[in-house]
Amino acid sequence: MQYDDWVFFSHCIKKDAKKYVIVKQLDHASIDEIAVTIENELKELDETAEVEIYSGQNDQSALMQIGKRAVTDGADVIIPIGTQAAQTMVVVSEDTEIPVVYATISDPEAASLTGIDRVNRYI
Repeated sequence: MQYDDWVFFSHCIKKDAKKYVIVKQLDHASIDEIAVTIENELKELDETAEVEIYSGQNDQSALMQIGKRAVTDGADVIIPIGTQAAQTMVVVSEDTEIPVVYATISDPEAASLTGIDRVNRYI
């Protein structure tokens, strides 16, 4: 992650956040690397942070289950990686105050991920 991206990301997360859920759209070397980098940076920022990483295996129903579980389990921040993962996490968390900070979205506007009051963050 580049320095400017990390500064932006660290300002997007809640100051008192402790539980982070990273949701990969699928397993892929580059996506896995992004997830691990985010996890490492979060733990460096706060060594007591709880970080969970899940993969939706490119399956919409699996992504929905992961998102619902993240909400039910009290995630402070959800970090989806990939367009479908981001869209799904926005839907499952829409009735909550949980911020969704998404990564690797090539066109957030086309994916309907902009202009959302509580969610408009991406790296």
